[in-house]
Amino acid sequence: LEKGLLWEEALGLVEKMQEEHVRADVITYSSVVAACERGQRWELALHAFAELSAARLSPNQVIYASTISACAAGQQWERGLLLLDDAWSRNATMSEAVYNIALRACEKSDQDIAALRLLDDMWARSVPPGLFAFNAALGACARTSQWHDAARLLGRCRLGRVRPDIASFNLLLRIHADMGEWRRALHV
Repeated sequence: LEKGLLWEEALGLVEKMQEEHVRADVITYSSVVAACERGQRWELALHAFAELSAARLSPNQVIYASTISACAAGQQWERGLLLLDDAWSRNATMSEAVYNIALRACEKSDQDIAALRLLDDMWARSVPPGLFAFNAALGACARTSQWHDAARLLGRCRLGRVRPDIASFNLLLRIHADMGEWRRALHV
């Protein structure tokens, strides 16, 4: 459904199902949300997510990931974080991949504080962040020139047994260069 059709057609099919008294399931809503995500229609993705809840169906990681991604594409990072909160309030288990989508949204929107809080949330919920998560948070710090947070993040990265890569170090160097801190850059 979501791969071959436009979001309008996906929504039309759900309407047709309702007219025919065919009950949509999680897979149906997941397909609609994915179509809305691809069509960059975050508000319709949220609407489909709300309809799923109204139908008393339990969202899974796939629909959370697609909805958060749709929100991220629409620069609606706050709504993506609210969806993560919703998942935890329902005792749904979220993977690192779902967090990575939210972290990337924070990075693209220059939300370093939100990205750092997401990493803290991952640790608190026993979802160990990987290299992508660290680099997304470092990227958010780099975009806002927060070298103190970035340096602390690098230390946490190492404590978390994640080995920084060239992108990690390039982000740190960029922060120091942007701040005019060339001496600190030499010690990265």
